[in-house]
Amino acid sequence: MIVYARPFVRLWLEPEFWEAADVMRILATSSAFFLPQIIGNAVLFGTDNHRYLLRVLLLEAGLKIVLAFWLVGPYGLTGMALAAAIPQVLLYVTLYPVLLGKAIKVSPIWIGLTSLQAGFVAMFVSLPVAFLMRLWLQPNSWVTFVIDVGVVCVVGLIGGWFILEPTDRARVKAWFGRS
Repeated sequence: MIVYARPFVRLWLEPEFWEAADVMRILATSSAFFLPQIIGNAVLFGTDNHRYLLRVLLLEAGLKIVLAFWLVGPYGLTGMALAAAIPQVLLYVTLYPVLLGKAIKVSPIWIGLTSLQAGFVAMFVSLPVAFLMRLWLQPNSWVTFVIDVGVVCVVGLIGGWFILEPTDRARVKAWFGRS
């Protein structure tokens, strides 16, 4: 959504809401740091170590509230998006890997590098394709928007296939009924 936020918002909303595209970009960027950690959340719950997650979430909530008071006045909607995004990025690349590593007795550096690997591969595969698609086929209608995003998703899936472990590839093949 980083590349397609503006066309999406312009197709969907009236001009007075077009500022929402900047908000969408900010929140999509911070989600790229949070989403890989969802597996860690499940591990923390499954190993009865959710207290570590609680610490991160409480600190994140507190920082978001403080930043919201500080940023919303001068920056409005964009300030609120930044108030939500900054703690998320900060905590999920620093404190969270340390606490998850402590809980499951794994190096926090390994956790951080592993979670960032998929994100960086996706970024280096998807972003250039998205920019090229926007140049080649302007997403000025819902049809061209869906085609653009669809091509990027397919290329992203192909790129993702190559970073899967062989056992995971076998599982995907089995899921589709191919061995």
